[in-house]
Amino acid sequence: MGKQIWTKEKLKNEIIKYYKENGRISQQDNIRLSASAVNYFGSWGNALRECELPLYNRYCKKFTDDMKKESFELGYIIGVLKGDGHITNKKKGNGGHSIVLSVIDKDFADYFANIIYKWSNYHPKRYTINDKFHTKIFYRVYLFDKIINLFFKNYDTNTITNSTKDMKIGFLKGLFDSEGSANNSQLNNPKLAKRRISFCNCNKNIIDIIKILLNDFGIKCSLYRKVGSGFNPNCISYTMEIRGKNNLEWFYNNIGFTIKRKQDKLLVAINSFKPIEKICIYCNKKFNSKPCYVKQLVCKECNKFRIIESNLNWYYNMKDNPQRWEEYIKKRSDNAVKQI
Repeated sequence: MGKQIWTKEKLKNEIIKYYKENGRISQQDNIRLSASAVNYFGSWGNALRECELPLYNRYCKKFTDDMKKESFELGYIIGVLKGDGHITNKKKGNGGHSIVLSVIDKDFADYFANIIYKWSNYHPKRYTINDKFHTKIFYRVYLFDKIINLFFKNYDTNTITNSTKDMKIGFLKGLFDSEGSANNSQLNNPKLAKRRISFCNCNKNIIDIIKILLNDFGIKCSLYRKVGSGFNPNCISYTMEIRGKNNLEWFYNNIGFTIKRKQDKLLVAINSFKPIEKICIYCNKKFNSKPCYVKQLVCKECNKFRIIESNLNWYYNMKDNPQRWEEYIKKRSDNAVKQI
């Protein structure tokens, strides 16, 4: 067999072909190609630039097409990186071109490391550090890889609104694990009780994406803006809150918190809701239903549109006065007919 005769075009085609077949190419992967590329292009980096390929080194991991597919794991990693996580782009020193998460909750760090392994099949590095006052322990997880770093850096977050359900759920879970919280304060006082999930962020685009995703799942939320706080140039932060038993239950069952202390607080808030006993003022049938402020419902016993009252004490006091009772029934019945 004769000696291989290269031309620039033939060498470029061979490098691109090897890259497509293996998902990566470095000087250590194919010595024959790298030696020829150095002779023709002056250096290995110039050869990759001529082929319009990213600059690889021996620390770069194989980036497959499966990693680009929409999945729960990919959505979760993106959500975490948009929250407590970050992407480093140091040209010199340790930690360059990596994705990093540093938190005080060990269960959060463990879960994030497992998700990275499921998504990429690579084990991220992990270690613990103390803050400068030695009052807290931070658990840090990071994956050093330039190609993965560039993938997440250039990923368009707006495309998640048109992605699969698993991708949306993973994205929301990653965001709420990072910057979400559960509140269950003053549950003994019905007027002052706070049962809600909150999310705070300074990026208005992220807030808009979350609102769109929650609306797709039928979850209603409230949005507040606070001036004078935040890290953006305008010093504006945005807070999103989810209230209501149905909304909280759906979040608990479908998204939930990885962090146990947040998940426990959310469960306490859900269990604090008490069913309201209601009664049909026509058939006197009592039944329990979910908390609802709407008093005009359909009574299953009568199978017709009836007026339902949840205040039983008020109901019985009214029944003791027949004249007031008849006036009330006539007035509410007329209003009910108009609404139908």
